[in-house]
Amino acid sequence: GLPKARAVGRPVSDFLSPSQAGLVRDSAVARADAPFELTVRPARGPAVVVEAASRVLPGGGVQTTGRDLTERKKLQDRVQRVQKLEAVGRLAGGLAHDFNNLLTVINGNAELAAGLLPADSPARDLIAEVQAAGVRAAGLTRQLLSFSRQRFVALTRVDLN
Repeated sequence: GLPKARAVGRPVSDFLSPSQAGLVRDSAVARADAPFELTVRPARGPAVVVEAASRVLPGGGVQTTGRDLTERKKLQDRVQRVQKLEAVGRLAGGLAHDFNNLLTVINGNAELAAGLLPADSPARDLIAEVQAAGVRAAGLTRQLLSFSRQRFVALTRVDLN
């Protein structure tokens, strides 16, 4: 946030919190010449995450250069959120498929049992409840599969004849 003429030559501690300035002064970090992250306070605007590298100068000082990582950090956060959503989608899809396999057995056996019972059997009402619950569960499974595909699935009737 400063013009180059006002920024060059100033101690880096002018732009950092005291704890972060200690990182730059730490001679082990400076000799390692390994990049490290700092949060810099610009003259105006919000704090900026910077990848900094320090090196010891022949005259005994330390030179620190930095590269703004703000956009990279934002992009990494977005990628992580997308990856988490993908993982949840895969999990939902896997659960839906397994649940659908179980529902096929439940619904099929309920239908067979209903066909075996006489019309006046009191157990027919119980079987009808099982079948209704199976239909509702199948609807939930379709919703899970729709979510796992991350797109809207429109249900339409198809005449196979």
